[in-house]
Amino acid sequence: MSKELMKVALDFAKEHYTYCYLETMEKLQTANLLYSKLGLQQLDKPIEGSEHNVMDVWYTKEL
Repeated sequence: MSKELMKVALDFAKEHYTYCYLETMEKLQTANLLYSKLGLQQLDKPIEGSEHNVMDVWYTKEL
């Protein structure tokens, strides 16, 4: 179900954006595995201007 929901979200984003940026937490291991399987690339740090200082894992994907 989560894979299908992410596919809907990414398809929608593709209609409006060039890249998808996602922030999450390392302890959400199942979610992180899903993001990797869907082709999101993990970053070393958040993008500049990010305001979510609780998150410790960041992903991006070209749409």
